[in-house]
Amino acid sequence: MRHLAEVRRRQILEVALRMFSERGYEGTPLSAVAEEVGLSKAGIVHHFPHKDDILQALFQPLFEEVEELLEGGPGREELLEGYLEVMLRNRRLTVLLATDLAILNRPRIGERVCALNLRLRAALAGSGAGLEEQMRAECALGALRSPVIFFPGADPGPVRRVSLESARRVLGFGGPA
Repeated sequence: MRHLAEVRRRQILEVALRMFSERGYEGTPLSAVAEEVGLSKAGIVHHFPHKDDILQALFQPLFEEVEELLEGGPGREELLEGYLEVMLRNRRLTVLLATDLAILNRPRIGERVCALNLRLRAALAGSGAGLEEQMRAECALGALRSPVIFFPGADPGPVRRVSLESARRVLGFGGPA
């Protein structure tokens, strides 16, 4: 029975991710997710009492991966590579987070994204970094994110190469990967 509930939960999350990506978070009512999955709205609510709980369940693994990366205390180069790999593994979520601003307005999501971004920036800039170093770190994060977000169907090889090369140059690391 527990296995069946977990399968149903994963199915709900998969359908919700697809529908949020197609229609937007605000444009996707729970009833539409329920219909697509073959449940009543009450059936969805049994697994996820609130629509925000679906978002939380979708993004929690991504957030945990970024936190684990940061807690490992990687060097700047390892942080660039590790963060890019997290985004590539979670490409659909990365794109959704960047393209549906309504999601960032959800407190449990937006606050966490901001906190993680601050930690990423601080780790890339280094302790005691001045404003310019912090700006470079933020630009490097953008250099990593942009190809993942704006070229979601692109082969990961070129995305990885161009993203890392760009981020490294912004940080003054030098040439290509």
